[in-house]
Amino acid sequence: MTIDDGKVTITGVDSDGQMKPLENSDAQQATMLVGSYVASWTSHETATAIGPDDFDQFISDAASAAGMNTDKPFMFSVVGEFSDVRLHVIHGACPIHARMQKIDLPQSERPFESTLPKVRGKLIGVYAKDAVGKLTHPATSTHVHILFENQETGAPVTAHVEQIGLLKGATLMLAK
Repeated sequence: MTIDDGKVTITGVDSDGQMKPLENSDAQQATMLVGSYVASWTSHETATAIGPDDFDQFISDAASAAGMNTDKPFMFSVVGEFSDVRLHVIHGACPIHARMQKIDLPQSERPFESTLPKVRGKLIGVYAKDAVGKLTHPATSTHVHILFENQETGAPVTAHVEQIGLLKGATLMLAK
C-alpha cells in the first residue's frame, strides 16, 4: 500500500504468485504505514546516475545540502527512470526477514519478487538514520515504495523496494 498525495494504490499477490492491483477498501491493511503532510517540495535533479549502493548516501547528502536535519526521519519522493530495481509485494510474510532468518516460506505466504533492469515511476520513501527494525531493514537508512505501471497489464501497482538506482535526470523531491 502506498499513498501519494491522497491517492491510495494497493497491490497484492494473486494465486499464480503475480502482483495484482487491489481495490481500496476498509478490509485492506498495511503492515506498516508511515506518512507526512508536505506543504511544498524542493526539486533536486540528478546530474549523473546513482547506483543502488549510493542511493541512501545520495538522499542524505541532498537533504543535508538542502538544510534538512538528517538525524530525524523525513519523507522524500523521486520521479523518473530507475535502474537495478529489486522489489517485492508481501503476501503474508516479509521476504527480507525470511531470508535473514533462513525461513522457508509456505507457498501461501510467498511474496511476489522481481528484478527490473529499468523502470519509470515514482518513489515514496522515508529516510531514517539508525532506525533498523523500526522504520528500515538492515543495512539501509531508507524505507521506499515504488509506484509504476505494470508492463504486462498497464495497471498502476506499488511494491516495496529492496534495491534501486536512479538514472540521470531523476528528480528528488524534499520538503521545503
